[in-house]
Amino acid sequence: MKVRIALATIVAALAVGAVATAAVGHTSLVSSSPAPGAAVESPETVSLTFDEALLQLGDDLVVRGDDGVDHVAGEPYFPRPDTIQADIDGVLPPGAYTIAWRIVAEDGHPIQGTIPFTVVGADGSGPTVAPATPTLTNASATGGGVSVGVIVAACVGIALLLALGFFLLRPKDAATGSRRRPTRE
Repeated sequence: MKVRIALATIVAALAVGAVATAAVGHTSLVSSSPAPGAAVESPETVSLTFDEALLQLGDDLVVRGDDGVDHVAGEPYFPRPDTIQADIDGVLPPGAYTIAWRIVAEDGHPIQGTIPFTVVGADGSGPTVAPATPTLTNASATGGGVSVGVIVAACVGIALLLALGFFLLRPKDAATGSRRRPTRE
């Protein structure tokens, strides 16, 4: 009996751990080019790399200057599963710019944010902008912030607990000591 209780406790802890891991395991921005607050010469491309693969749907990547014009040429693309990239249309004049992005993580969770940077001339001339930090926003379409991965993990955990409970509550066969149903010959 003690072994069954210990086994049930271990399985329940693993199921709860799986649900908790899925609930906090949101995709995060790892790096960007240009980096947040960087002063660079006009980039040919901008790219964002995340700690997990991205779904190639519902994505958006724009580079806007103070004039509000989007300077991205064409559609964003994915050179790697965890990276979204866009080409810049021409040479950006010196000034302040913002990369505004929206991606969908592999778990179906939409995330968006902004990254400010400054373009300086080849001689380093241009506006001086105080370093800024990127902003990230959870853009869950469900409004509740619960992703598909969390729901699936919870359902799997509950199913495992029910199966284990059914097995442990089943009476043993007096002759064999087994919980299996006897086979008919």
